[in-house]
Amino acid sequence: NVILLVVESFRHEVVRPALLARLAALGASGVLAPRHYSGSNSSHLGLFSLLYARLPLVYDVVLDGGRPPAAVELFRQLGYRSAFVSSGEIEAWKRMDQFLGERVFDRVILHTATRAPLWKQWPDCDRQTLDSIRRLASEPGPHFIVGFLMTTHFPYPYPEAFGRYGPVSHEDELPSWDQLFRAPLDREKLWNRYRNASLSLEAQLVDFAAALDPARNVIAITGDHGESFGDDGALVHGSRASDAQTRVPLVVFGAGVEPTSITGPTSHMDVLPTLLHAATGVADP
Repeated sequence: NVILLVVESFRHEVVRPALLARLAALGASGVLAPRHYSGSNSSHLGLFSLLYARLPLVYDVVLDGGRPPAAVELFRQLGYRSAFVSSGEIEAWKRMDQFLGERVFDRVILHTATRAPLWKQWPDCDRQTLDSIRRLASEPGPHFIVGFLMTTHFPYPYPEAFGRYGPVSHEDELPSWDQLFRAPLDREKLWNRYRNASLSLEAQLVDFAAALDPARNVIAITGDHGESFGDDGALVHGSRASDAQTRVPLVVFGAGVEPTSITGPTSHMDVLPTLLHAATGVADP
């Protein structure tokens, strides 16, 4: 199986021993790309660059033509069943349903929040998403599975047990998304919330990986885009094509993935050829 896990708003430097040490250790067992970039600074364009292996400058042109993601097409040609499993909404955001929906993937499973405030449910939705992916991976395959996880999206929810960093912005201090770009915010408190949310998600990811047979699965973990905490004069993402908003972690490990040191820049357009190479053993340009 080839499992591609896409983490919302995944800040580039969190996968390191000082913060997400267990995820960094998984990267050390395979591929850890410290200078990896999404194709953009927002979810729809980042996911497009990842699954089509193309720059998102052609986003609307490709979708207008009805072309499914190259990743789904190519793995299907290799005999893979495809699945998209998500904790996030795709129906109403920037045409995402046109390349992530049931017309494209063999199976689509959504574990989205149902009670307000929706963001408080994201850690549990992510747990359900990873559980569904684990079950799919145990079925006769092989499978190409894309998972989309929400915990590290603003306002960064986390269970109390993961409140390692403080002080944090408390719930009654948090603006809505629409207010976020106008309200004065304490960046350090937001950063602490984000670090706690990242620790919470890391625990789920490590448990997920440990439950899978490493001889039968290749797992890649990356972000749809980065996240700014004032690095570029802005907060969160979707506003500037900056290093903070486009740079993300990339970790690849599992069957046939040898420990590989990468020092140069890589991008989402490199991920599909890398996964095809891992799955087939044949280099794919």
